[in-house]
Amino acid sequence: MKPQYLSICLLVLLFLGTGGRSFAQYSFTTIDDPSANDGTVVTGISGNTIAGYYFASNGANSSEYGFLYDGSNYTTLEDPLGIAGSTEVDGISGTNVVGYYISSSDNLQHGFLYSGGTYTTIDDPLALGGHNYAQGISGNNIAGYYSGSSGGVSGFLYNGNSFTTLTVPGAAGTTPLGISGNNVVGFYGDTDDLVQHGFLYNGSTYLTLDDPLASPEGVPYSGTIATGISGNNIVGDYYEPNTISHGFLFNGSTYTTIDVPLSTETTILGIDGNNIVGSYYSDGMLHGFEATLTPEPSTVALLGLGLCTLAWATRCRFPSGHPELVEGSASGKSALNRTECLPSGS
Repeated sequence: MKPQYLSICLLVLLFLGTGGRSFAQYSFTTIDDPSANDGTVVTGISGNTIAGYYFASNGANSSEYGFLYDGSNYTTLEDPLGIAGSTEVDGISGTNVVGYYISSSDNLQHGFLYSGGTYTTIDDPLALGGHNYAQGISGNNIAGYYSGSSGGVSGFLYNGNSFTTLTVPGAAGTTPLGISGNNVVGFYGDTDDLVQHGFLYNGSTYLTLDDPLASPEGVPYSGTIATGISGNNIVGDYYEPNTISHGFLFNGSTYTTIDVPLSTETTILGIDGNNIVGSYYSDGMLHGFEATLTPEPSTVALLGLGLCTLAWATRCRFPSGHPELVEGSASGKSALNRTECLPSGS
């Protein structure tokens, strides 16, 4: 094989073999609720429906409202038990939506489930006068967290009938943010320096998720946050030492950075199949976005194999002096069978 062909294959194999970091092409679409004048955040996606919240400012005060977007129309969501402009939508599964609101009666945050036009409050009984946040939903299961009146953060899993506490052993607080089937993702804090670590909980075991590009140990309130999961793919954010956030996708072995072009910061908050949603900061404003993977990672692998195959195939040429290879020749088939692979350097 000629040196240049060998170099091509080596580069392709080297690229495909770098298990630590991957690069992929995404198409980005900005999602801004038309009622927003102070920013939009997209938190979840299920099929063709996108969920999130937006900010509307009337001067000194900024209000927060949930929304659903079906690709054509925006629908505002506001829990009737909440203070006006205090509803945040954080997760979606089918037609069911979860989030939290600030109660007009006790001024505390309360989780909610919105299903079939009805709002149901979701509060872990262990909160004991604290705040509740419903963050992710998958089927009948809801993941979230609460902070008790005495401080501290604990996670919960609610199956429609009972609550199960989720706590990473030895952590300074556990914050579940996303769920898919029996798998829950979120983040926890170190007890010594408050560095954040992502986690995956599969129903029995906690697995720590640390993006290798995240801030090193010792930088408070930095690190890695896992926010959503779909199948084997986990999304979230990691933070540089200057606390700037970048989105990531983790497929079980490789981390891929996902940043909206020309943005100063990117936050990824949800995933469904090949579709990823979140927010980015640009021109002094928060904008929601949807990102679609194009092409899929397997396509890149096939392209690499194709390049190597092409490099090998260029060594095989038709022998000179075969006028019968002219299109339409009756002897064309036999001539094609007499192709030969020439030695290196020919």
